[in-house]
Amino acid sequence: MNSTITLAIDQKFNTATQQHMSGNLQQAEEIYKSILMKAPDYSPALQNYGLLLLQNKNFPLAEKLLQKVISSSTTDEQLLVNFAMLKTHLTKLGEATEIIERVLAINPDNKAGNGILSRITLLGDEYLTYLSYFHEWLKPQLYVEIGVHHGNSLVLADQATQTIGIDPDPKVSQALNSNTQIYSLTSESFFAQYDLNSHFNNRPIDLSFIDGLHQFEAALKDFINIEKYSKKESIILIHDCIPLNKITSERERVTDFWSGDVWKIVPCLKKYRPDLTVFTIPSPPTGLSVVTNLDPDSDILSKNYENILNEYVPLDYSYIESNKNNMLNITESDWNKIKKRARSNNY
Repeated sequence: MNSTITLAIDQKFNTATQQHMSGNLQQAEEIYKSILMKAPDYSPALQNYGLLLLQNKNFPLAEKLLQKVISSSTTDEQLLVNFAMLKTHLTKLGEATEIIERVLAINPDNKAGNGILSRITLLGDEYLTYLSYFHEWLKPQLYVEIGVHHGNSLVLADQATQTIGIDPDPKVSQALNSNTQIYSLTSESFFAQYDLNSHFNNRPIDLSFIDGLHQFEAALKDFINIEKYSKKESIILIHDCIPLNKITSERERVTDFWSGDVWKIVPCLKKYRPDLTVFTIPSPPTGLSVVTNLDPDSDILSKNYENILNEYVPLDYSYIESNKNNMLNITESDWNKIKKRARSNNY
């Protein structure tokens, strides 16, 4: 191909890219196709047209085009992430996993790559969906949430529910129901300052959600504090109990996608509190544990707190890596089966 033709193709490609970025997909598509008729192996057009087809949900043709520009030596993280996403749409999950593993070998902190891997690994609905199911099912009179963040989970509480949000630095930017109170405190300070029995006329917590600090000892302390204000059939939900891999489950954060070592609370409760019903829903991005059959009078965890920390804090991801399903009591994602399991020992 002579330099004049190459220049003309480059100019057409630049025009197509501008149309593409402006959202004029039909015009961009026509130009990409005209380029590829003259230069079938023109890699930039193959790539961009493939991504446009991905946008338009033409997955088979997008796969065909992108396959031509991706090789074993490709290191473009975004291109590989898009290709992996395409493979998930085609339900080629094994191939998608292999591609994401390449991405994470290049950059373990690729947030999009970790997110896709979590959705491949955890096949349930997103965790907020299950939280909404619990609200609809239980219709709690009193709901307590630790770790309010932007309020995306707190807003799921019904108007009739007395809702307590606890977060030292809440960043809520949406309307909450009129029965919601947010306490800008750490959970440790909140429970040190407030006796919920007197604060709410001995009304027990019906449903709670722990999503605070991503460290085991904080989640354990939150569980201890919440259980003593609950009743037998109350349900405590704990986020971040299925770690994706070693680096994203470190105690100290080194990646954007991060679950910390909250997962340790599941084997801990299984060992020290076999009376509890404990299981984990495989909900992206990092699982949701369910704890019920509670005993507000139990002091086993508080009495053994320091010994428990000495036992569990040193553990790392390798402790569960080869037997994650059993160690974390990972259940099926079907909502009706989740409800049945949650009530299996309560009545």
